This record gives sequence, C-alpha cells and structure tokens, in this order.
Amino acid sequence: MSLVRLCLFCCCVLALAGCKGLSLPSFLGGDDADSLLGKYTLEGLEDDEAARAYIQSILDNRLSQGELPDDPAERERYIEYIRQMVRGEILKAAKAKGYYDALVTFQPSAGEEKDRGIYSIHPGALFTISEIGADPPEHRQLLDDLDLKTGQPLDSGAVLAGQARLKSILEKDRCYYSLKVRNRVILNRNEKTARIVYVIETSPEAQFGEALFEGQETVKESYLKKLVPWKKGECFRHSKIDALRESLLGTGLFSRAEVDLPENVPENGVVPVTMNLKERAQRSIKVGATYYTDEGIGLVLGWEHRNFLGAAEKLTADLNLSLLEQSLKAELNKPYFMRKDQSLTLKAEIERMDTDAFEELGIGTGFRVNRTISKHLKASIGSDVKISNIKEKNGEKKTFGLISGPSSLVYDSRDDTLDPHKGFQARAVLEPFVDAFGKSDPFIKLQLSAGHYWELSKKLIWANRVNVGSIAGSDSDSIPATERFFSGGGGSVRGFAYQEIGPKEDGDPVGGRSLTEFSTEFRYKFTDTMGMVAFVDAGQVSEKISPEVTDLSVGAGLGFRYYTDFGPLRFDIATPLTDKGTVDSSFQVYISIGQAF
Repeated sequence: MSLVRLCLFCCCVLALAGCKGLSLPSFLGGDDADSLLGKYTLEGLEDDEAARAYIQSILDNRLSQGELPDDPAERERYIEYIRQMVRGEILKAAKAKGYYDALVTFQPSAGEEKDRGIYSIHPGALFTISEIGADPPEHRQLLDDLDLKTGQPLDSGAVLAGQARLKSILEKDRCYYSLKVRNRVILNRNEKTARIVYVIETSPEAQFGEALFEGQETVKESYLKKLVPWKKGECFRHSKIDALRESLLGTGLFSRAEVDLPENVPENGVVPVTMNLKERAQRSIKVGATYYTDEGIGLVLGWEHRNFLGAAEKLTADLNLSLLEQSLKAELNKPYFMRKDQSLTLKAEIERMDTDAFEELGIGTGFRVNRTISKHLKASIGSDVKISNIKEKNGEKKTFGLISGPSSLVYDSRDDTLDPHKGFQARAVLEPFVDAFGKSDPFIKLQLSAGHYWELSKKLIWANRVNVGSIAGSDSDSIPATERFFSGGGGSVRGFAYQEIGPKEDGDPVGGRSLTEFSTEFRYKFTDTMGMVAFVDAGQVSEKISPEVTDLSVGAGLGFRYYTDFGPLRFDIATPLTDKGTVDSSFQVYISIGQAF
C-alpha cells in the first residue's frame, strides 16, 4: 500500500469524526471550543501542594463533564451556572483539606472570551486535630492503631480512612450482628482546631447458621452450597454475605440474589441466611462475522448452555466458516472439579483447513484440569489426541496421530478482555508431542506471550505485545505442518497475508521451528463510541530452534474503532514496510470484533 493511500484513509476517518462534531484541536489533545477544561485557572495555596493538587483535580473533573451549548443565550447562562457551581465545589474541597475559614473569589477574563477566568483561594488558617475520642469510651484503646494523630491537619479523607480502619478492627475482633461507625467533628474556631469523636453503635454478637436458597428452579442446591464462604457456627460477618451474593451473580445463572436476614439476633445467637434468587436465561446464541483481505469473509455461529447438568456446567458449540478454515468445536466446562479452585474442561473438534502452506482434515478430543492459584494467576494441565490428514503444497500426504500433554500458566490483570485499558497479561504454554502412527519424531513446543496496556490518559491507551515460540526435538520436515510456526495476518503481523512471513518453498510458506512477534499500538478514543489506532507489527519465523530478530518483517497501519456494549468493532488497514518485493499485496484490510490484542 502506498503512502498516498494511507493518507487518504486518514482523511476519510477524520472526515467521519468531523461529522460527529469533533474539531481537529480536540483530536490532537489541544483546546476545544466546546469544552471548559483548561480555560479556568487556580490561584492560592502555593504553600500546600497536596491541597492545591486535590482542588485542581476537582476543578478539572467538573469542567470536563459538560460541553457548551451552541445557542449564544444558553451558552452564557450555562457558563454562569458552571462558574457558581465550581466556586462552591472549590470551597467545599478547601474545607475538606482543613481550611474551614477559606474564601473563594472569581475574576472573569478581561478579554472578549467570556468563558475564561481565575479562581482565587484565600485559605485562612489551617485547622488541626486537637483530640481524638471514642463514644462509648471503652473503645478508646483501639484509636492507637489508627494513622490519624493529634496535631495533624483536619483532612476529611484522613478522618474517613480512620473511620474505615476502626470499623475493620472491630469486625476482626468481634462478631457483631450489626456495626455502625460514624464521626463527629467539633470545631473550635478560636483555636483553629477540631475534636474528632468516633461514634460506635453495636448489636449483640452472632454466629452463622445455615445458608438457605429460594427461587432457583434448575440449579442444584448442592452446587449453591459450594459457593457459601462460611460454615455453620462461624463468626458472623456481613462481608461474607456480600461475597456470597457476588459469587452467585458471578456465575451468570441469576439475575437477582437478595439477602433475607432476621431483624434481630435470635436468642440462641445463630443467624440463618436466606438467599432469594431469580434465574436468568441459561441459553444463548451468538453470531459474528469477519473480513480479512487475505482470508476473505468469515462467519462465526455459537450456542451456549450455562447450566447444562444443573451445577453451572457450561457447554458451548462454535461453528467457524471461512475460505481458509471450517470447523465445529464443542467444549464442556465443569466447575468445582474435586476442589473449589479447580475446573475440568472436555473438548472435541473437527476441522478442515486450506491455506497456502497445507491442506488439513482433522478430528480431535482432549481435556484440561484448570486451577485458580490467585486472583490473576491460573494454571492448567491436560492431554489432547488428534488425527490429522495433511497434504502439503509439495504434494506430500501424511496422516498423523498426535498425542500431546499441554500445560500452561497464565497471569492476567487486564481490566477488560475485549478492550483492555490497563493491566498485564502473560502466558506460557509447554506441549510435548508424540505421533502414534510414527510419521513424526517426538517434539516439544514452547510458546511465551505477554501484553501490557498503559492508560496514558482517559482517551489514549498504549498497548504492546510480544510473542515468541520454539520447537525442539525434531527437524522441520518431520514436524506436522499444522504444528509449525507461521506468522502474518490480522492476529499477528498486519500488512502481510496469512502465513506469508517465514521460510518458503516454490513461493509457498512452509513454516518453521521458531517464532518472534512484536506489536505496539496507540488507541485514541475521541468520542464514547468512536476511536482510532496507529500500530506497528513485526515478526519473524525461522527454521532454527531459537527465536531470531535478524530479519524482521514489519508492517504498519491505521485503524478505526466503533465501540459497542459487547466490545469494539475493528477496522484496520495495514501495509508492509519491509519485504515489499515478495508480498502478494501492497495492503491488507481487517474487519472483526475486539481489539487486535
């Protein structure tokens, strides 16, 4: 693809953005005529950087929430309303930082622009804490464990943090059925000090009774009991009830999970907990489509049952149809397999592929035992059996009976799988293979990948990805073509056709024993529903075992995103920056759901 075509694409996307009312300065991150952000400045509190930064954040947040009306009369009224609103919020923020005698004045701009001005803070004296007490006094000794001390500034955030800390201490040591902690602040304006009193209200202590469930129709109670995070007789904790409710809703089986508790503690001190449930629809279908220049149009059909055997077993069936691949896959996932943090996955598939490298008709089955190690870390181990009839482009045909034992370790702290804004993901997969039919020597396949996402601002995300792989134990000719590494396409190096990167024989790709891929992408969201990306991808496939970066194939391009409730719709166009004399096309187009990585 030529540079002229890329420029024309940029102009088209910017024109589309302009139709939605986006000005060029706002797209570039500069001043926007329809926004008040940056047009009002703050003066005062130069000696208290922390308080000033806090108040500045309040000012910026308030000004960024609205846009100026187009009508001049409405615009003027709106500006005056915002001025008064912001002035009150600045005054409130100053008091929250201990400046209870503060005054806030506003000076409008002397120029013709009426939507500009300066807020001046006259802070007065900083109030400090003279005493910290508890009501009733019997809890006074617990105050020693708080970070809040006498002599500190009267910061509302610190007072509330002490309140939360005190409640946490009380909950840890006792089994109160109900517990309320609030604060009372008594100002001494003459001394510029304040007395803090934490008021504690408690009820008799209690123990957990049975967890009862009502309203479920198809979900087995034996499964629901496994979600309960307490045993009968344990110390009563409201936090554990909240955890149970979150677990119930997190299964995806219920649209409602309401807690029913007695008003007072029973005489025996044992509190029964009843969960009133309402089941949601447990079956769903999905339909999706893709278009890649190198792969053509693709259709994805899926069916899902989230409670197949009555204990949250999830059964999925997916049909994928494209010019290169046709497959039917089924998968059954059973939670709580032998232990709470473990699940069992059974799968089966039949597929046909016809690429520039090979033709394959295969059928396979396998299982995985998955374990959750921590909130972000998961591991799995299992076994696969697959029979494949493979015809390579040189005319050679072989039938393989591959038996493998894949194991993986995954760390994932991303905030969203389809559209991550921040977080980190890393995956390591080790898979040894043996061929029951003896056509291939035993070999081991190792693949490591990682992705990192930085939220540079509310509108700009910087995403990076690396993927490396290696196959040891056999030469390339002995390894089935379906298990060799290939690169190029919408999921790897954009700008190159599917499997176009790497060793070739008579012009057709043959794959290799090592893989290296890198991607970096800037994602800019200029409205709630639209955004753009600029990206560079690079990759190399080699016949050597060790991944190399000596002859990288590099592609770059631009993309458009339309954001929906189920994820972003992706339109990317890319061109190769290297290997231009060997590629079949000067540009590639990719349309699908979800970010590229």
